[in-house]
Amino acid sequence: MPSTWWPRGPAWWLSLRLDDKAAIAGLVQGLTAHFLSHDTYPIKAGETVLIHAAAGGVGLLLTQMAKQLGARIWRRSPPRPRPTGA
Repeated sequence: MPSTWWPRGPAWWLSLRLDDKAAIAGLVQGLTAHFLSHDTYPIKAGETVLIHAAAGGVGLLLTQMAKQLGARIWRRSPPRPRPTGA
């Protein structure tokens, strides 16, 4: 196979180190963010969007999608985890 057929760039090398569970998790997060920003409530340019748990996987992707669509974004992330137990 000629070398021009091989994909180039960092994403290709990442695919060699990524296991199936992590790849599927990333795909599901992306599909969820896309569904929320395009189907559940289609975000339009100039709108203000509040994203809960913006530091998580879906929240990060949803933030990027909302920015790309031209929305103003308010992000909320939960406070630092507290120790459990007594």
